[in-house]
Formats: sequence, structure tokens, C-alpha cells
Amino acid sequence: MGYPNRCFGCHHYEGEAGGDNAVYCSLNGRKEIRNGIAGCGSFSADSTASCANCHYALGGPPGPICSKNITTMSKGFKFGYCHGFAKRDYYDDTASKKKSGCFITEATCNHLGFADDCDILMSLRQFRDQVLLTSPEWRGLVANYYDIAEEIVTKINASANKEMIYQTIAERFLPELAKNSITHDQHVKKITRYQDMIRFIEQTLADSKHD
Repeated sequence: MGYPNRCFGCHHYEGEAGGDNAVYCSLNGRKEIRNGIAGCGSFSADSTASCANCHYALGGPPGPICSKNITTMSKGFKFGYCHGFAKRDYYDDTASKKKSGCFITEATCNHLGFADDCDILMSLRQFRDQVLLTSPEWRGLVANYYDIAEEIVTKINASANKEMIYQTIAERFLPELAKNSITHDQHVKKITRYQDMIRFIEQTLADSKHD
């Protein structure tokens, strides 16, 4: 399983190492560079890994609640380890592109009325965290996606073809993108299908300007 953003609430965290999502980790007794979003299974919660510092903590009676339904937290903030912890100030840093979203697919699922934790989005996030972000070969694809995806969604929502675009993404691309992939060839096939989706959207938006 993935461990999104947990490095940032871990005793072994030694600061950001520069570059996309890179952090220094002291797990093995020396500073090593690791993927801060992907994290690892050796998480050791420090004092920041509490609900008070988590992106998913919301206010509400009779006490704080968790938007990921991990706990009702009715007795107050939970201190220490939580498998869903995502450090608030890192997760919400919109200027750095260090986001956990899947803009285009999230927008499509939202348009169709699917929940944020639906199987499609969870599968795509898992692929991003466990495959793309852990691979030097593909990590750059995530950064590139964040550079273009938010603007693409804005253009889709302003387009007269909005309904058709979202419906086509849902029917033609999402089923294949959401499939589990295990082998390198399967990963490549999924990445190629993602690139096909981007080309379809960009071409459709370009064509709509001439209608």
C-alpha cells in the first residue's frame, strides 16, 4: 500500500532535499534521499503527526471529525500515528505543485457524481504513489501532469463541449486507467493510455475554438 505524505510527520524526516517530493531520511542512521510522498512502511510518528496537523481533519460537533472517515475523533485530536496522515502545510502548498490530486480524473468523477474515494480515483492515486513517484524513469510525468492538468480542467469547464469531454474520458479512458497494473509492460500501457487521453482533450479543445 502507499503511505501518502507520511514522511512529513515521521521521526526520521530530516527536511526537504530539493527537487520534486525529495526528502532526507535518517531511518538507516544516515541522511538518505527518499520520495516524500510515497513514504515507506517504517513510519514512526513524531509530534506533528496528529489530527491537528493533518489535511483531513475538519471541525465539527461534538469534536473534530476526519474527512477520510478514519476516525470520528469525538474525544479530541488523535496524537501520533494514523495510517491516513497527510501533513497539512505540505499537502496544501498550492504554489509548489506538491499536490495529491489527480485533477482531470477527479474533475471527471466529480462531474459524474462519483465520490472522492471511489475505486477509480483510489486506483489512480495508488498507481501514482507506488509506481510513478517511486520510479526515476516516470517521476517526471507526475510533475508534468501537475504543470498542465489544472489549466486543462479550467478549459474543459469553460468549453461548450464540456459534457462530451467528461463523458468520453469516463467511457473511453478511465476504465483502462483504473485497471491494476503489475508488470512494466502493463505500467507502460497505462501511461500510454493517459497520454492518449491528454491528446484527445487538447485536440477537442482546439477543434472547439473553430466551431
